[in-house]
Amino acid sequence: MADRHGEFSWRRFSISIARRLGIPARPAPHEDLLGADQDAWSSAPAAPVDNALSRLLGELEEYALAVYARAGLPTKPGHYARAPGDREWQFLAEQMRPSDRWVLVHEYPPEEGWRFATLRTLGLHEPADSPAVHAAQVLSECQALRDSPDARHDGTMALLERSIRLGITSAWLGLGDAGGGQALPKGQGELFPLPPG
Repeated sequence: MADRHGEFSWRRFSISIARRLGIPARPAPHEDLLGADQDAWSSAPAAPVDNALSRLLGELEEYALAVYARAGLPTKPGHYARAPGDREWQFLAEQMRPSDRWVLVHEYPPEEGWRFATLRTLGLHEPADSPAVHAAQVLSECQALRDSPDARHDGTMALLERSIRLGITSAWLGLGDAGGGQALPKGQGELFPLPPG
């Protein structure tokens, strides 16, 4: 990938690959992604913030990990690999440098059936109709919200928290569904418990 002046940019290349793999990219503080404190494939959580949104995101992540557990997927944060034809994911490390991940991808190419993922992307390797796919999307979205620069502003977080709660509540109430049934997309009903009563 070339930048405006035709020079290759590791940062742009890495972000492009991350997008293709469905991994949300974090902005790097400078051009050299290998030397950045945060990189596009990091499984490190953002600095914790204790507010209502963080607690809600934690609850959503717990539900998503429960779906992972029911699907037989790992629930421990970190990096994983799966050999060709194998169903089980093998834990590699909690943290890995980008250069180490690239070495793995080159030595064990995806074209030969090898798969690599972080905890929040494991479910994306499941069949399309699996609830684990939706759980992976929830985990990725929760992490993206935690990593958002706006995550430090209480006003924005309160608005996001209300939006999430409204979306979940309206889905369970069947709003927007003419039949009065559950309005959650197929498979996502397993992510959230039924409201009491």
